[in-house]
Amino acid sequence: MGVREAEMTIQGAVQRRGWTAVRALGPRDVVAVLQNVYRVMRDQVGEGRADKWLEVASTDLAQLAETVPVPTVTPAFTESAPRALR
Repeated sequence: MGVREAEMTIQGAVQRRGWTAVRALGPRDVVAVLQNVYRVMRDQVGEGRADKWLEVASTDLAQLAETVPVPTVTPAFTESAPRALR
């Protein structure tokens, strides 16, 4: 499977779910797309090559995850409740 075919397979998996192009994918979304790609690859090139692709893709994603900064969660500003008048 070439790069173009892989891109089309991923794009098809995303479109079948009705996701927009600008939607950020979460971890579960990525796993769902990987499962679709794996299924297509297994049918087209065989289970052995699909397994190898999944192994390499998983390793690459793990390395990417280690290099991407994690956004910090800052507490939202909350106004204190007004004090009761004496």
